[in-house]
Formats: sequence, structure tokens, C-alpha cells
Amino acid sequence: MANRGPKIQFIRHGRRWCAWLAGGGALLAAGAWLWLQEPNGAVGAADAVAAPTSAHVATSASAGAPPALSPFWSLARDAEDRVLAEHYRQAGVATATPPPGSRISPEEWEARRVDARWCAEDGLRAGNGLSPLPGDSKSLSQAKSKQVDEAIRLLRTRNQPMFSAVAEWLQYRYAEDEAARGQAQENLQNLARSSRLPLAVFLALRAECVGGSVTCTRVPAALWAEVEPDNRLAWLAQLAETRQPQEQRRVLLRAAEAPRQFDYSRHVLHVLLSLPMSGSPGLRAASQVLLRADAAASEDLVGAPTLQHLCKTLHVRDAEVQRACTSLAEQLWRDSEDRQGHNLALALAAGSAVDKLVWGERAQELKLVEDQDAFETVAGIKDLQRQALGCGGHQAQFQQLADYAAFGEWRYLQGRQVVRAQAEALEQAKKSQP
Repeated sequence: MANRGPKIQFIRHGRRWCAWLAGGGALLAAGAWLWLQEPNGAVGAADAVAAPTSAHVATSASAGAPPALSPFWSLARDAEDRVLAEHYRQAGVATATPPPGSRISPEEWEARRVDARWCAEDGLRAGNGLSPLPGDSKSLSQAKSKQVDEAIRLLRTRNQPMFSAVAEWLQYRYAEDEAARGQAQENLQNLARSSRLPLAVFLALRAECVGGSVTCTRVPAALWAEVEPDNRLAWLAQLAETRQPQEQRRVLLRAAEAPRQFDYSRHVLHVLLSLPMSGSPGLRAASQVLLRADAAASEDLVGAPTLQHLCKTLHVRDAEVQRACTSLAEQLWRDSEDRQGHNLALALAAGSAVDKLVWGERAQELKLVEDQDAFETVAGIKDLQRQALGCGGHQAQFQQLADYAAFGEWRYLQGRQVVRAQAEALEQAKKSQP
């Protein structure tokens, strides 16, 4: 077949291997002959002396002349051609190039053929129980880089501060060199200052300076609290940057007064999910899953160490701080979207005058969620990188990511834990039936 691209990677052996096989066969034949002739005494002994020479001659002859290619390898190649041709046919790209009058561009046609080859190779792996092929991770990484570039291009065309902020964040996070990363960092800081958009400020605070640049500047966390004073997390971010004890106390008390807690960690994922996604399985869908799975990774809760330290050291001698820390424990438990916030709430409650029975039950609730998180690492959203190497199931993976974006880590894991418990109970009931 002409121009069919990378072949499915069947394990094949060359002529040298065939020569070794022929030589080994000759030696085995000689050994069997010796064993059969052993009762003949002197004749058998003489033949035994001659046998190695005969075996050597046979081996040399086999190694010197190119052996005929085993029919098995020809059959394997024919099978490979048929499998790949069928995947091309199912994808609607049976020919190497678009036929005359096709509405599909040559670039899209080739991309669909790449997807088809990816699925053909996945079928081979699944059928033979093989682990991912060595080239898969490299191909997937290259495809993800293309997805990053395409996402940045599409977001910039929307010409809105929210999408521009995410575009600059992607440029910063996935830049191939320090110069590009530094430029994206600067663009993100400027956008945060000019737009005063909370999401832009949130991302700008996470864009660290590159390579120890002396000219690099970052927006202060105080800007977030300024543009969104009702957000508890904005004040905790400012607390992390505050050094003066009296100012720390003021910011801590202000955080306890904030009426809501709005976390922007999932907004990059929200925006990426709004972009077009591949409707067919293959390499493009796999790389899109990986890019969005990266965005689903939880961010550190900024200000948590400082808050814990202040609540631990000041609550004994400062009743107002003690009340604020107790209030923050309740608020963080109620409003946090991830495990970090709930862990921080438990830590604050441990040193406060709280209902130990209630918080003991909450600790058990956290343990169940932690157990589910460990399970997800093996078979859930945190294992999408391995799952994405396959060809099927990308729609289910996109749905996992959409649920994660909609509910947040905490509620997502709680829901998955309930579903898992129901499935395990059903399986146990089936086993107990006679």
C-alpha cells in the first residue's frame, strides 16, 4: 500500500536471527542423533566426536547463505495491511490523499489517517496484552504541544480578557524556552493590572518569574483582595505575602469576615472544555484529554501555612483571633472545593474550641474522600495519562473532566465514591447468590 505512514509495530526478526535459528536447529538435531546412537558403543563414540564438526559445518552453511524468509512474517505483514486498511476505511480516509472534489482539506485528511493509525496500533496492543509502544508517549507529547498552540490561537481570537488570560497562562506553562515563558509572564501581569479581572489576577499570582530575572515583576496579592474583597481566598493569598505582625492580624480577621469563597483553580479547565474537541477517537482526542487533565490538577491553597502558624501562636492570648480561626475552620469546611481546604479546616479545628464529635465525623468523611482519591490514581481522573494512550473511551474521559470542572474535586470524589460503593455492593451480592 502506498504512503500508509508509520506501520503498526509488529515484532519482526531479521535474517541474522533466522541464521541463529537455523544453526540452533542443527545443533539440536546433532544432539538428538548422539542420544539415539549411544548404545552402539565405539561407533557411537566415534560419531559423537564427529558430530560437533558436522554441526559446525551445518551452522556455517546456514549462516553463510541467506535463509528463506519464513511464511509467518509475510502473513504478519499481510495481516497488518488488512488491519490498517480497515481502520482507514472506517475513518473515511481509505486513500492516501483526498479524492477529487472532497470537502476535506489535505491537512485534515492526513490528521484523520494519523488517528486511524493510532487506533490500529491500540488494537494490536489490546489484542496481544502488550504495554504501550515506546514511541507512543513521544507521539502523544508532540500532539499535545500542537493542541496547546491551537488552544492559544483560538482563545486569542475571542478577544476577551478572560480568554486572553488563559491563553497567556498556557503560553507561560508550556513555553519551550525561557524567553517565551518570560514574555508570557510579563503579558499576564500586564493583563491582570489593566483588566483587574479576578481570574487574570489569580493566574498572574501563579506565574513565577523565570530564571531569576531582575526585571520581572508580579502583581501583589493585595490586588486580588482589592478587586474581589468578598472572596476569602483573596485575603488568604494576601496573608501569605504579609510580613508585619499587626498587618497579618488585620488580614486574618478580614479573611474571617469574607462572606464567600470562590476558587479559580478550575476555570482554566472550564475554558479549555469550551473549545472544539475531536469527535472521533485517535491521537488528537488523546492529546486533548491530556491537556485538559493537566488543567484539572489542583493548585496549592495559598496562605495555608501562614494561617495555621498564626492560629497556633496567637489564639491563646488573642480571643478575637481565636474566634476568627474557629470561624475560618467552619467556613473552609463548608465552602472548600478540594481536599486541601478540608485538610486545613481540620488542622484549624484541632487547636480551637470546637465540637470534637462533629469534627471527628468530618475527619472520617475526609478519610473516605482520600481513599477515593487514591483509587482515582489507579483507575480514575488522575490516571487519564495512561488511559489516553488507548483509542477508545475518550468521550467518557471528556465527561469525567466535565464533571470535575462542574463540581470541583471534593464533590466529584464524593460522587465517585458513592458510585464505587454501589458497584462493589452489587458485585458482592452477585457473588453471594447460589
